[in-house]
Amino acid sequence: MRRTLGLLLVSLAGFACDAVPVVSGAESHAPPRAAPPPVPPTPTLLSAVVVGPARHPLDGVDRNGLLALVRAEPKRLGSISIGRANRGSLYNGVQMPESSHWRLVDPDRSWATQETIDSLTLAIQAVVREHPRAPTLALGDMSKPRGGYFRPHRSHQSGRDVDLGYYYLEGPAWYKTADAATLDRELTWSLVKALLTQGSVEYLFIDNSVQELLEEYALTVEPDRSWVHELFHPPAKHESVVRHVAGHKTHMHVRFYSDQACETSKRAYPLLARFGRI
Repeated sequence: MRRTLGLLLVSLAGFACDAVPVVSGAESHAPPRAAPPPVPPTPTLLSAVVVGPARHPLDGVDRNGLLALVRAEPKRLGSISIGRANRGSLYNGVQMPESSHWRLVDPDRSWATQETIDSLTLAIQAVVREHPRAPTLALGDMSKPRGGYFRPHRSHQSGRDVDLGYYYLEGPAWYKTADAATLDRELTWSLVKALLTQGSVEYLFIDNSVQELLEEYALTVEPDRSWVHELFHPPAKHESVVRHVAGHKTHMHVRFYSDQACETSKRAYPLLARFGRI
């Protein structure tokens, strides 16, 4: 009996140690292997970028050099916006060129700083790139060749102001009332956006009724609706670049910064006045 029990224990022990046959489809009870830890990406080191004001053409020119320019080569000073838009003048003004994309209402009243000309040109070209079939845009008064008082305007004296037409559904027009039946909202919003996104516009005067039409359209196409809302409804105590001024249902009034032309005035005006250049 004792021997039989021993054989039985040996037999059971051998059975317990046999390998379990692998059956296809059977679940494995082995613990899953831990995934290797992710390798952090190697950081990319970029060169330092110093952001500052653009270099002015007269940087590095001392008083004697500036005096020589004023006396012998004043054209090399470039455009100069002197004083304020409503009490100033223009020196070395530039006439807006002709183009198939715009029409000068009166070329003799279409003078400005070079920066104003460049910024306006870039904005209209942006509209044409986006809308190749855009009609000709009417450009109204800017400044006189030498700036100064300019009837019937209170401003437009220092080469930084432009009366700019709207785009109309029925094609090119000047001094036509813009309303829901006449305004081409798509093209006009494209123009306004192109002007604003350059960062060269100080003010944009548009009648409230036209602003409402532009805002309504912009909210349907712009992904950043909050930007559109703040543009036409600035927070309390803040003023938007886009402003209501009566008399601007037929055109918008754009005032550009012209930083370079204004800075040249600060540096060169005393000498220009001393030698009778202005």
